[in-house]
Amino acid sequence: MDLDASTCRICYGGGEEPLFSPCKCTGSVKYIHQSCWDRLCEHKPADWDQKCEVCLYKIKSQEITKPDGMVTWVVYFNALGMYLTVGLFRLILICTTSFPLLIVRDESKQWNNVVCFVVQLITFMLIFNRDTIGKRVFGPDFAQHRLPAIGEIREKEKIKEMDYKKIIGFEGPYALIFIGFTMIVNWIVHGFMFFTPSVTNIASGDNASSGTSSLVEQAIASHNPLFNMNTFYATLIIFSATIFFLLATQLSYRMMASILFWFFHFVWIGRLINTIVATYCTGCFADFYTSTSFSAQCVWDMIIGIYCYRAMLYRFYMYYCAYLEMPQEDIFLKPFNYEENIEKVTTTLLGLAWSHMFVLLHVFIPLLATTYFLPDWLRFGGCIGPAYTIKGNDTEARQVMEDLVSAFVGINFFTKVAFVVDRMYQMIIIYMGVYEVQAFVYTKIGYDKKAQKTLSMALDMVLWSPLFCTALTLYYWFLASIGRSFFYFDLLPAYFSPYQHDFFAHVAIGMALFKSNFIILSNTIRYIMKFIGCASISLAYFAFFGNAALAPIRPETLFMLTWFCSFPLWDTVSDCLDTLKYFFAIAAFALLCAAPSYILSYIYGFQSVLQAYSIWFVVGFLVTLMAALGCGLVVYMFYGLNYHLKYEYGDIVVQLINYDDTMDAENRSAVKKWFKKFVKEHGEWSMYGMITKLFTRQRKDKTP
Repeated sequence: MDLDASTCRICYGGGEEPLFSPCKCTGSVKYIHQSCWDRLCEHKPADWDQKCEVCLYKIKSQEITKPDGMVTWVVYFNALGMYLTVGLFRLILICTTSFPLLIVRDESKQWNNVVCFVVQLITFMLIFNRDTIGKRVFGPDFAQHRLPAIGEIREKEKIKEMDYKKIIGFEGPYALIFIGFTMIVNWIVHGFMFFTPSVTNIASGDNASSGTSSLVEQAIASHNPLFNMNTFYATLIIFSATIFFLLATQLSYRMMASILFWFFHFVWIGRLINTIVATYCTGCFADFYTSTSFSAQCVWDMIIGIYCYRAMLYRFYMYYCAYLEMPQEDIFLKPFNYEENIEKVTTTLLGLAWSHMFVLLHVFIPLLATTYFLPDWLRFGGCIGPAYTIKGNDTEARQVMEDLVSAFVGINFFTKVAFVVDRMYQMIIIYMGVYEVQAFVYTKIGYDKKAQKTLSMALDMVLWSPLFCTALTLYYWFLASIGRSFFYFDLLPAYFSPYQHDFFAHVAIGMALFKSNFIILSNTIRYIMKFIGCASISLAYFAFFGNAALAPIRPETLFMLTWFCSFPLWDTVSDCLDTLKYFFAIAAFALLCAAPSYILSYIYGFQSVLQAYSIWFVVGFLVTLMAALGCGLVVYMFYGLNYHLKYEYGDIVVQLINYDDTMDAENRSAVKKWFKKFVKEHGEWSMYGMITKLFTRQRKDKTP
């Protein structure tokens, strides 16, 4: 076909612009303009795989850099100065709002300290969510006052359209607003505590924490529910405040009433969950909650309540409404948007009933059933720290190491928190599949959902939710029984003996075995790569210290932290390979630094790196490692800014690559062919699938 007579299959234009044939299509649909392809990519989602919609071939492009570009040193340093100006404003905000935290405070005034800390936390969240807040407050024109993220070349905002006047004109008032907000709130808190010292003494919680240790020990010995009078009074106060703001629906200030009710509602839900867990369970979570002051308990209640809403309650209700064809209304956060007072009270009561039903079915009943049938399983273990000894009389080095280790002891606790968060999120995914069964049953029996919405919700509270809760409880019992069997039959080394009565460790072991036998091959490959990458980091960490007991963080804790923190890096097989490359590089660097300690131990008979090196070397190594990572991040930022500017000014041009028959033959090896064939033929393979396929084949052979 003549190229002059060819047309672009997107715009149907002629050959005024260069035409490319980047895919396997033939005939009149093989040609594309570069500009048309660029516009098509702009309207596609960010995760689009850039495959041809006809032949499904992945279209490839190459970057061409012009020799004499428009990005000079003046342009580069001007852009760098604008980014540094924004960073300077952020630094001033953080330092100014953090100043109240640096003041030495009286330990008896716990409420004052916690309130100030919460104020700083809210301020930090507002600072780092500046873009979202700016779009809602200032409207869509807010984008004119922001610099695009370095590397996000597909954003509409451009660096060349910004100047210092726009940046300072917005960042200055924004910084003054937050600094003034922080200072005013701190002045109010200090003034309130100055004029009401008795409230400070009551809220300090000293009396509340004095008798908790004996109660915890009594609960561990007899496994009876705790009855703490201080917790009872605090719960009564929060419940009374919730009812008060429920009656405050008559207020004309709807937004203020909604915010107050939102606050007390979720503090109350968090209080219920934490009290139930602390009553029926023993271990780190119960000890943490019962040993803290009332003010710290309220903060923790607020965190748990907000998370339960965002991760569970809201999604639970939205999926429920979607599958039952009910109107999706946010009954938790907007009970005051109705004109009639009856509708306000009804909607608010509905939100309270739904949240309490959720806590009853998904927290209280499973724990109560486990207490009755398997009481020894409700042990969450403790925060395990390293056990080490330092020889010699270097008290300063000993104190430094003790401070360092004590700072890392809580990491084991936060690892368990991350595990619980992950399990709560996965529970929502499980419920999405279960709701399909519910919708299928309603369809088969001819249930009129639109005419019987109230009956549908009543049936769900009485029938469906208990069934879902029972299935989920039995599922976690099954996982925990698998993990406990490893300790019961002594299949693990003595190093893991601290986890013998740790419910989270049992569930993690059972889940690892369950997923290795009941998931498809593609997910199995990703899990294997993720396991190898996280294990390489943990092994290098173990090799550096030479003994797991001497490490500030236990290797298995570091493994779980790496597993959770690197969760977004393992989406596809190509992402897994890239992540493995960086993980192996980090592990090799750690092993290289640990090699001299083993040479010294071989010569002088040292048994660990802490004996071969001084404690100052270990601290210096950690500081140097963090500095190296920081320098690497700075270099990456400089390089990314240069690339971003060249792309904006047209110094880098992305051009399509014409398809050739030899491209597949060059890029495909025999191993890759075999691997693709294997995945295609066994893509649904798992131990469960293999057994099912075997029995299916036997039944087919027996049929005449």
